[in-house]
Amino acid sequence: PTPWVEAARSANVETVIALDLDQVGSDRGFAWPAGFDASTAFRFRRRISGGGIRSHADLIAARAAGCDAALAASALHDGRIVPSSVN
Repeated sequence: PTPWVEAARSANVETVIALDLDQVGSDRGFAWPAGFDASTAFRFRRRISGGGIRSHADLIAARAAGCDAALAASALHDGRIVPSSVN
């Protein structure tokens, strides 16, 4: 494991947010950040991804990849995803 993982676990961090700033606002769809070892995320209790979420399909892809939640700001702001339709 990379040093940040061990430091986070030692500090009892339970949630990791994997946010690819290049994806934010890009509408490219769900993807774990470039260079991020997604298996690392599974050492944490909750896994959140962000950047590029366009639609419900991307939220489903994020869930299938092991995310417990996803940051979806642009799609919420412009109405492609309606908060009441997400569970």
